[in-house]
Amino acid sequence: MAETIEGLADLKAAFKDLANDLKRKVLRAALRDAAKPIQKAAVQAAPTLKSEHPYRLPGTLKKSIITKASKRFRGQDGEIGVYVAVRKRKGLGGKSSARNPFDPFYWRFQEFGTKNQPARPFLRQAFDRNTTQAVDIFSRQVLKRIEKANRRK
Repeated sequence: MAETIEGLADLKAAFKDLANDLKRKVLRAALRDAAKPIQKAAVQAAPTLKSEHPYRLPGTLKKSIITKASKRFRGQDGEIGVYVAVRKRKGLGGKSSARNPFDPFYWRFQEFGTKNQPARPFLRQAFDRNTTQAVDIFSRQVLKRIEKANRRK
Protein backbone atom coordinates (compact mmCIF):
# COMPACT_ATOMS: atom_id res chain seq x y z
CA MET A 1 0.00 0.00 0.00
CA ALA A 2 2.08 2.91 -1.28
CA GLU A 3 0.78 6.40 -0.78
CA THR A 4 2.10 9.55 -2.37
CA ILE A 5 2.55 12.50 -0.05
CA GLU A 6 2.55 15.87 -1.77
CA GLY A 7 4.65 18.80 -0.60
CA LEU A 8 7.69 16.79 0.50
CA ALA A 9 9.99 18.80 -1.77
CA ASP A 10 9.04 21.98 0.12
CA LEU A 11 9.65 20.25 3.44
CA LYS A 12 13.05 18.96 2.34
CA ALA A 13 14.13 22.41 1.15
CA ALA A 14 13.06 24.06 4.39
CA PHE A 15 14.62 21.26 6.41
CA LYS A 16 18.11 21.58 4.85
CA ASP A 17 18.82 24.84 6.66
CA LEU A 18 18.27 23.48 10.16
CA ALA A 19 21.03 22.19 12.42
CA ASN A 20 21.02 18.46 13.16
CA ASP A 21 19.89 18.78 16.79
CA LEU A 22 17.04 21.08 15.74
CA LYS A 23 16.02 18.63 13.00
CA ARG A 24 15.60 15.89 15.56
CA LYS A 25 13.57 18.09 17.91
CA VAL A 26 11.35 19.41 15.12
CA LEU A 27 10.69 15.95 13.70
CA ARG A 28 10.00 14.30 17.04
CA ALA A 29 7.58 17.05 18.11
CA ALA A 30 5.75 16.96 14.76
CA LEU A 31 5.53 13.16 14.87
CA ARG A 32 4.11 13.25 18.40
CA ASP A 33 1.50 15.79 17.30
CA ALA A 34 0.63 13.63 14.30
CA ALA A 35 0.21 10.54 16.50
CA LYS A 36 -2.31 12.22 18.82
CA PRO A 37 -5.42 11.54 16.67
CA ILE A 38 -4.35 7.90 16.35
CA GLN A 39 -3.89 7.63 20.11
CA LYS A 40 -7.23 9.31 20.76
CA ALA A 41 -9.03 6.93 18.36
CA ALA A 42 -7.32 3.91 19.94
CA VAL A 43 -8.43 5.03 23.42
CA GLN A 44 -12.01 5.40 22.20
CA ALA A 45 -11.98 2.00 20.46
CA ALA A 46 -10.26 0.06 23.26
CA PRO A 47 -12.58 -2.43 24.96
CA THR A 48 -13.69 -1.76 28.53
CA LEU A 49 -14.47 -4.34 31.19
CA LYS A 50 -18.24 -4.75 31.48
CA SER A 51 -18.53 -7.11 34.44
CA GLU A 52 -16.80 -7.43 37.79
CA HIS A 53 -13.49 -9.27 37.86
CA PRO A 54 -11.24 -9.74 40.90
CA TYR A 55 -8.01 -8.97 38.99
CA ARG A 56 -9.13 -6.29 36.50
CA LEU A 57 -10.18 -2.66 36.80
CA PRO A 58 -12.43 -1.00 34.20
CA GLY A 59 -10.54 1.47 32.00
CA THR A 60 -7.04 0.13 32.67
CA LEU A 61 -6.41 -0.53 29.00
CA LYS A 62 -7.68 2.89 27.91
CA LYS A 63 -5.45 4.65 30.47
CA SER A 64 -2.42 2.71 29.27
CA ILE A 65 -2.45 3.76 25.60
CA ILE A 66 0.40 6.23 25.04
CA THR A 67 2.45 7.91 22.34
CA LYS A 68 6.15 7.21 22.74
CA ALA A 69 9.40 8.06 20.96
CA SER A 70 11.00 5.00 19.44
CA LYS A 71 14.35 3.92 20.87
CA ARG A 72 14.88 1.74 17.83
CA PHE A 73 15.54 4.66 15.51
CA ARG A 74 17.55 6.90 17.84
CA GLY A 75 20.70 8.05 16.14
CA GLN A 76 20.57 5.63 13.21
CA ASP A 77 21.02 7.59 10.00
CA GLY A 78 19.00 10.47 11.46
CA GLU A 79 15.79 8.44 11.51
CA ILE A 80 13.26 9.26 14.19
CA GLY A 81 10.18 7.28 15.05
CA VAL A 82 7.13 7.67 17.26
CA TYR A 83 4.54 5.02 17.96
CA VAL A 84 1.26 4.51 19.77
CA ALA A 85 1.49 1.61 22.18
CA VAL A 86 0.11 0.08 25.36
CA ARG A 87 2.49 0.58 28.26
CA LYS A 88 2.87 -1.69 31.21
CA ARG A 89 1.43 -0.05 34.29
CA LYS A 90 2.83 -1.24 37.55
CA GLY A 91 1.02 -1.31 40.82
CA LEU A 92 0.94 -3.64 43.78
CA GLY A 93 4.57 -3.20 44.72
CA GLY A 94 5.85 -2.66 41.17
CA LYS A 95 4.96 -6.14 39.98
CA SER A 96 3.72 -6.83 36.49
CA SER A 97 1.50 -9.89 36.46
CA ALA A 98 -1.87 -11.33 35.57
CA ARG A 99 -3.12 -10.66 39.11
CA ASN A 100 -2.14 -7.00 39.04
CA PRO A 101 -5.30 -4.99 38.25
CA PHE A 102 -3.19 -2.10 36.89
CA ASP A 103 -1.32 -4.13 34.25
CA PRO A 104 -3.08 -4.34 30.85
CA PHE A 105 -1.06 -7.36 29.68
CA TYR A 106 -4.21 -8.69 28.02
CA TRP A 107 -4.25 -5.96 25.34
CA ARG A 108 -2.56 -8.31 22.86
CA PHE A 109 -5.32 -10.88 23.34
CA GLN A 110 -7.85 -8.20 22.40
CA GLU A 111 -5.83 -6.87 19.47
CA PHE A 112 -4.73 -10.17 17.90
CA GLY A 113 -7.13 -12.72 19.37
CA THR A 114 -6.46 -16.18 20.73
CA LYS A 115 -7.51 -19.66 19.71
CA ASN A 116 -10.60 -19.22 21.92
CA GLN A 117 -11.34 -15.54 21.24
CA PRO A 118 -11.57 -13.67 17.95
CA ALA A 119 -9.43 -10.58 17.44
CA ARG A 120 -10.99 -7.21 18.26
CA PRO A 121 -8.33 -4.85 16.92
CA PHE A 122 -8.39 -1.32 18.25
CA LEU A 123 -4.83 -0.09 17.58
CA ARG A 124 -4.77 -1.17 13.92
CA GLN A 125 -8.20 0.32 13.25
CA ALA A 126 -7.20 3.60 14.88
CA PHE A 127 -4.12 3.74 12.66
CA ASP A 128 -5.99 2.85 9.47
CA ARG A 129 -8.75 5.38 10.07
CA ASN A 130 -6.50 8.30 11.00
CA THR A 131 -3.47 7.95 8.71
CA THR A 132 -4.48 10.75 6.36
CA GLN A 133 -5.23 13.10 9.22
CA ALA A 134 -1.90 12.25 10.87
CA VAL A 135 0.04 12.99 7.66
CA ASP A 136 -1.74 16.34 7.30
CA ILE A 137 -0.97 17.28 10.91
CA PHE A 138 2.64 16.19 10.48
CA SER A 139 3.24 18.33 7.39
CA ARG A 140 1.59 21.39 8.99
CA GLN A 141 3.47 20.99 12.26
CA VAL A 142 6.84 20.43 10.59
CA LEU A 143 6.53 23.61 8.53
CA LYS A 144 5.33 25.59 11.54
CA ARG A 145 8.17 24.34 13.74
CA ILE A 146 10.81 24.89 11.03
CA GLU A 147 9.66 28.49 10.61
CA LYS A 148 9.79 28.97 14.38
CA ALA A 149 13.31 27.49 14.57
CA ASN A 150 14.50 29.67 11.67
CA ARG A 151 13.17 32.81 13.41
CA ARG A 152 15.31 31.98 16.46
CA LYS A 153 18.54 31.96 14.45
